[in-house]
Amino acid sequence: MKTFLPVLLCFLLSGCSSLFFYPATGTLATPDRIGIDYESLGIKAQDGGTLRAWLMKADKNRRGVVVFFHGNAENITSHSFGVAFLCAQGFDVLSVDYRGYGESSGEPSFDNMAQDIRTAIDYALDHYEKPVFVLGQSLGASMTAVALANYPRQSELAGVVFDSGFAKMRRIAREKVASVWFLYPLQYPLSWLVAERSPVDAVTKIDIPKLFVAAQTDAVVDVQHSRDLYAAAKEPKSAVFTDHGAHIGALHTIEGRRALDKFLQENEKRQTNQRLEK
Repeated sequence: MKTFLPVLLCFLLSGCSSLFFYPATGTLATPDRIGIDYESLGIKAQDGGTLRAWLMKADKNRRGVVVFFHGNAENITSHSFGVAFLCAQGFDVLSVDYRGYGESSGEPSFDNMAQDIRTAIDYALDHYEKPVFVLGQSLGASMTAVALANYPRQSELAGVVFDSGFAKMRRIAREKVASVWFLYPLQYPLSWLVAERSPVDAVTKIDIPKLFVAAQTDAVVDVQHSRDLYAAAKEPKSAVFTDHGAHIGALHTIEGRRALDKFLQENEKRQTNQRLEK
């Protein structure tokens, strides 16, 4: 009971949405620690502040750039290493911290995160040679869907990868509340305090190639969320739901890595051909 009232009060005072954001400001490590050349960047946010980003550079034979958006906790100094394998495959990786995360200014919110995603993609399209891909993980995947739904430059992207996203904000909030036994009876009323964002509706407005990945053994976000996102999406689309792997771990399995490699190769070639035809 001592923990019940503070949790309930947090829901009531914050509208619950702040419980989605767990930013950290420290530096865990930098890419040079694992032999990756990188550049630290400051991207101007819509409110005039700065989004801190890393451009982790391809080892050789550059093929394009992947703009990476991490999940709800920590910052780029912990998440970026999970996608650093892309540098060995010839891709630069632009890893971006949302407002309120790491060294980025401002405060995190759903609206700010969607704006920051579009701002970072604009930066990549304006500063780097195509093809440009987008990869979002967990909350980053869900908010990437929201950000891209009405994004006017969507067609300039080669493709987007949704890793372990969730279909609706209120639905995931309800599931998390229900996992705490003494809050179980309040799962529906408390979830309605969340400012709803509906990635499953947003993904229907994304026309570019899409890859959905998740682990069927994910104990944090049930794989059914990714299945629902995939079902709602229009073609072109593909999906792989791996037999093992933790949350945001599908891309570190053999089947997940093969699906990603195939997706990148096919759509790298597709966009190159489109440019040649113009």
